[in-house]
Order: sequence, then structure tokens, then C-alpha cells
Amino acid sequence: MRMALRFGVSSLAVGNAVGSSIFNSLCILGTTALFYPLQGAGFTWTDLGLILAAPVVLLPFAGTGLKLVRWEGGLLLFLYGAYILWRSTVG
Repeated sequence: MRMALRFGVSSLAVGNAVGSSIFNSLCILGTTALFYPLQGAGFTWTDLGLILAAPVVLLPFAGTGLKLVRWEGGLLLFLYGAYILWRSTVG
């Protein structure tokens, strides 16, 4: 992925990251579930809503030429930190 970014092929880097996430979610988690049944304990409808809302939050950033500037990265880190803090106090 670093080489793709170094040579300016950002679409290849994004595809690599997305493909890796899909592989980890489906193959690794599926293989694990074959040997040890997984349970979704602690996962709420609010979590699902936030997971589905995350791409909507990212859409305005895509309109800026697919470049993430510092304040956008800071905003995303703040939102993630707020979610973790909320999740640790509620759940």
C-alpha cells in the first residue's frame, strides 16, 4: 500500500485497504466461527446505527478531492474518541 501511495495511485491503496478489511471480516472471522461459535453480546442497535452512519459522515470529505486535511482527521478522531468514551460509560 505504501508503494501505491508513493507513486500516486491512491485508488489502488484504497482498494487494498478495503479488500483487506473485507478479507479480515469474512474469511478470518468466518474461519474462527467454525471452531468457536461467536456471539454478539454487547452489540446494540445504536452501534449498528453508528456503523451505518459512518460512511455518511465521510461523504463530505470525499467531495474535497479525496484528500483528508488535518481538521477533518481531527474531527474524525474526536468523533471516534467520543464514541469510545460513550461506549465505555454506557456499556
